[in-house]
Amino acid sequence: MPLTAGPSPAAWNRLAHDAGNLFATHTWASCWWDFYGDGAQADVLCDDLADPTVVLPLVVTGRVVRQARFIGHGPADQLGPVCAPEHRPRAQALLREALEGGRVRADVVLLQDMPLDEPWWQPLGGRQVSSEVSPVVDLVEHDDWESFLASRSRNLRAQMRRKTAKLEDAHDVTYRLATAETIEADLATLFDLHARRWEGESPLLDERQGGFTAAFARAALAQGWLRLWFLEIAGRPVATALVFEFAGASYCYQLGRDPDHDHESVGFVLMVRIIRAALESGLREFRFLRGDEGYKGRFATREPMIESIAHARTARGRVAVRAALVRRHHREVAAEERAAVSEPAAAR
Repeated sequence: MPLTAGPSPAAWNRLAHDAGNLFATHTWASCWWDFYGDGAQADVLCDDLADPTVVLPLVVTGRVVRQARFIGHGPADQLGPVCAPEHRPRAQALLREALEGGRVRADVVLLQDMPLDEPWWQPLGGRQVSSEVSPVVDLVEHDDWESFLASRSRNLRAQMRRKTAKLEDAHDVTYRLATAETIEADLATLFDLHARRWEGESPLLDERQGGFTAAFARAALAQGWLRLWFLEIAGRPVATALVFEFAGASYCYQLGRDPDHDHESVGFVLMVRIIRAALESGLREFRFLRGDEGYKGRFATREPMIESIAHARTARGRVAVRAALVRRHHREVAAEERAAVSEPAAAR
């Protein structure tokens, strides 16, 4: 069933642009609803249906514990109110009114993947249930590629130049983007290279998440947001990156590469090319999205935090939040124990 609640798709997308968030678009929400909305109840709050300044696209799920979350959660990397920054206080008031007035009935309001530096939700209270870094490369202060390179460490700068030159000297290397004519074959190649990189163990390879990702890529292509990159050697794709450009930012969403070429750093070389293209296109930042993978930290200029907040509304909700916090604690302890076991004895 299509997502029909809320303002027009065009008005919704304009507000997402004001918010600076690809994952706040109607395009994202609509694709998500097609794949994840079965049996759920959509409740899209907005201050003015005809001429909105704030949209809060909520979905309520669960039978035992009813949870209200943002439409798009799971595959999204950052969520929040669909509005310009100056209207976030209005978003908080709109959500409070819907909760206290009984329009949104839930045991828990789970605000997933909220930027920590934009705490619009704080007056509502709640408990942090998870947090994660979301590395970013700031580009806006650099006039050209040489200026950007000069801002990086000597070691990274040397690697970016040396590995690119070595690969391009050794092979017939080309870089290309998917087009409307190549998109279906290119999506198949993306999934193939991703599966090879992760040896078949990745959420993207789940049928539903893969279907959603492909559907959004097609929709993004129609909107002019898609940048599906390939690095090819003698015409054969050996590395790929699913990237989106929206509201002055580049979003690096999924990667893949042929492990047979790992010794030639094809993934690294493609990443250098993509970041350079983003800078030369006049984008203000390159977003690696959630996760603390080492390669992100090598390029990033800052690492803002993304956190998820649980706001319990009932006794049942409070029990569910406490249980979630206990599970989080156990995961953290287990992770620390694994790290201690794997740490070299000499470093202890």
